[in-house]
Amino acid sequence: MKVLKIVERIFFVLAVIVAIAACCMSRALDEFSAKAAPGALTAVSGYYLLGAGIGIALLAVGALIRYNPNRIASLVGDGLVLSFFAILFGSCLAYLMSGGYYGITILLGLVAAILYAIYAIVRLIIFIVSIVKPAGTTDNDPDNDKRIILITKWKNLLDKGIITKDEFAVKRNEILDITEEKAD
Repeated sequence: MKVLKIVERIFFVLAVIVAIAACCMSRALDEFSAKAAPGALTAVSGYYLLGAGIGIALLAVGALIRYNPNRIASLVGDGLVLSFFAILFGSCLAYLMSGGYYGITILLGLVAAILYAIYAIVRLIIFIVSIVKPAGTTDNDPDNDKRIILITKWKNLLDKGIITKDEFAVKRNEILDITEEKAD
């Protein structure tokens, strides 16, 4: 599970880096083309630069809050990042379908969208694995094992003298699903 989470983050970071590179390259190429062919292209280029700047800001904000421990902030970050990549992918495909020039910017945009799709697939696999664990299996991570956390809470009650050793033993066995067979 930890390996999948590392792979997930790697694909997310790669997708963000490639997408930002695509946006930055589009800005640089548009500025170059505006100088090479002034006129109507300059007006279109200005709007495209504004869109690329807004896209980078949207992606940066979404990426920064995506891994926030606050669940709502994380979901908002997911939404912003997903929106960016959907627009990026759609724009690249629309440009290619209209017979536009197949350049490095479009290629980087498509690669970024594909990397994000792989990230989403890995994230889906993590979600499915976390739900469909065989009964009785744990991650062997004491910090995340709910049973150990519960036993620790009951142990604290024992240490404070709120419950007896026998009550603690019964509760521990109940949490660990241990049944004691009594001899007749």
